[in-house]
Amino acid sequence: MSIIKRLTTLAVTLVLVACGGSGSGFATDPTVDPTDPTVTPVSAVTVLASSPTMQSDNSQSLTISVIVRDENNVAMEDVTVVMSADSGFLTIVNAVTDASGIATATLNNGGDPTNRPITVTADARGVTGSVTVNVVGTSLEMTGPAALSQSDDAVYTVVLTDAAGDGIPGETITVTSDNGNTLSAASLTTDNSGQAQFQMTATAPGADVLTATALGLQAIRNVNVSDDSFALTAPAAGAQIALNTPTTVTLNWSVGGVPQAGQTIGFSSTRGTLSSPTATTDAAGNASVTIQSTNAGGAVIEATNSAGTSTQATVQFIATAPNNIEVQASPFTIGPNDQSAITAIVRDAANNLVTGATVVFELDDVTGGQLSVGSAQTNNQGRASTFYTSSSTTSANNGVRITATVQSDPTITDDVELTVAQRELFISIGTGNTIFEPNSAQYRKEFVVQVSDSQGNGVEGVTVQSGILSDFYYKGYHTYVDPRWVPVYSAAGPCADEDVNRNGVLDPGEDFNNSGRIEAGNIASVVAQSGTGGTFTTDSGGFGIIDVYYPQEFAYWVDVTLTATTSVQGTEFAESSKFRLPGSAEDFSDEDTDPPGNPSPFGQSDTCANTL
Repeated sequence: MSIIKRLTTLAVTLVLVACGGSGSGFATDPTVDPTDPTVTPVSAVTVLASSPTMQSDNSQSLTISVIVRDENNVAMEDVTVVMSADSGFLTIVNAVTDASGIATATLNNGGDPTNRPITVTADARGVTGSVTVNVVGTSLEMTGPAALSQSDDAVYTVVLTDAAGDGIPGETITVTSDNGNTLSAASLTTDNSGQAQFQMTATAPGADVLTATALGLQAIRNVNVSDDSFALTAPAAGAQIALNTPTTVTLNWSVGGVPQAGQTIGFSSTRGTLSSPTATTDAAGNASVTIQSTNAGGAVIEATNSAGTSTQATVQFIATAPNNIEVQASPFTIGPNDQSAITAIVRDAANNLVTGATVVFELDDVTGGQLSVGSAQTNNQGRASTFYTSSSTTSANNGVRITATVQSDPTITDDVELTVAQRELFISIGTGNTIFEPNSAQYRKEFVVQVSDSQGNGVEGVTVQSGILSDFYYKGYHTYVDPRWVPVYSAAGPCADEDVNRNGVLDPGEDFNNSGRIEAGNIASVVAQSGTGGTFTTDSGGFGIIDVYYPQEFAYWVDVTLTATTSVQGTEFAESSKFRLPGSAEDFSDEDTDPPGNPSPFGQSDTCANTL
């Protein structure tokens, strides 16, 4: 439901909408007996509204005026008027008529964006009148392909907005297919922008009608499912394409096995440049263009014919020419027989993340520590990793050096230094099974951080800094499997957080899905119950309580790492806890009510390369 906006009264000419009638059972002025011959009877009650319509975004507050007259049409002063409304929010300004015979109130929609009539009724000494105001402006729209080939998948987006065009979050949308084509979900919940998405798999040929329903509104999308064979045959789905390399994109179209020659096919891509936006099919039913990109990341290539039939393929543009390397360690200080993750990030001259580069790791360590692997290939995020495990011997400060070198060019190298120190402090992080709801949009989960010495005694007065970062996000939807809603994760699998170097900035080469923002981004935040932000000082038992806050719609869709760090005489010690953001059992147990985040706020498609 939209947040109630500041009410503003429209100063417009009052419009006569309805007149009073006979008594209808509403309470009258308890201090006046209308049968008393000394009391002037009311003859007519007229109710007026300053506008016949009210915007659904709650930006309006209408003036309701009630005019009370006697049998001679003379205004009656000092008559008590009882007013009521069948919805919205009615505020009485003057319940007793003034010298002009008028009592007043104000009316707004009460924060309910549903398009509907609101009837305001007034009663004066047993005589009633009413006026009806229509709440207007809320709309429901659905977008997506108008035509599909049989067995094709497509994502459809439904948007619910109020009169100001603002999205309405948290509303349930039901979707149906007249022909029974397969839908990923029959019930959706709008996200913070008022959007919800579902996927349709074309299984029933013919003209279909998709219908979305919410707040009494319907949005319809006509979809023609053909028995054509309309498919992208090159490049293969999921293909990796080197940057600045023209690559052929081919669409093949046939009907009943007969190639469709001489037909115009439109091409588009979410990343890269096409040699032409259209091509004509040849005698074999093939239409081809070329595509290339100067920046790395995922792309969705789409082909569409004149009837609106479309098909898509996802590819990955990759950088293959290493130019620089950066090595990171987490953590930088470990104890004996402990472990640190070593990550090398390789980029090209344009700062694109390089895929498939072999990185060689070399260890310089007199304490007898070991690396888990001596070389690794960079993934689509330009990362290659190994793990350093310390021995039982401590090192000098920064006494362990790990060097990472690109195998194809030994001049591209970087190193990181670690310290193996005898732990003076030990940090542990733990939590319970209770999830709190500070409001209708957020979850709060408590964690305890415990700092102890080598004897297991809690250490008082230690300053601890905590933080939380997203690691992976997931696409999919929830389905009900008795006794609770469970997530169904798409084939995209875990999508790595795009902030590769953890600087909170969308650097060149990091926008894998071409959205213009970091996914998942910093979804959760951490606040110490006694401290400032995420920083606190341990109490007499060596404890500190921190709260992790996150929007409910991200429950079960984001993996995070919670970290607690402290230092002793310049030596830093850290501990972390990795987990998937949970949801409350109550929100995921009612079969008749969609849980938050259904579908995933990151979409439902089978690739991390788009936002669908």
